[in-house]
Amino acid sequence: MLWRLSLIAIAAVWAGTAFWQAMKPMPPGTRIATAWYPVPAAQVGFIADTTAADAYGRPLVSQAIFDQILTVVHGAREFIVLDYFLFNDDPASAPDAAAPIRALSKELRDALLEQRRANPALRILLDVYKRQCQGSGCTPPRSVL
Repeated sequence: MLWRLSLIAIAAVWAGTAFWQAMKPMPPGTRIATAWYPVPAAQVGFIADTTAADAYGRPLVSQAIFDQILTVVHGAREFIVLDYFLFNDDPASAPDAAAPIRALSKELRDALLEQRRANPALRILLDVYKRQCQGSGCTPPRSVL
């Protein structure tokens, strides 16, 4: 009987916490509701990254999202805003990887520098967070960019 009451109490606390988190007021200055904006179906697309294997076990990798990011960077004229969790120069592939992994950070860095050289007035805001983790300890990055 005591375990049932304990289970009910835990469920009630969990449900109450979930309700509060879903309904609590937002901090001043934030807005979570905007007016609806109709977008024609012809302007909506789906970009998929795919990592799989074919029938023979050979890796199939398509990084269409990143390719689209590079296209946007190359088309930028005034301002670029990028927010990345990892932006590093770690090796692109593990020694035992079945297929080489693209050096995405290097490609993005090179694209940003190339675009900036072509257009010196281009402003770039790159917000990066990278933690160096070794063993059980993590330290913040020494420099962001």
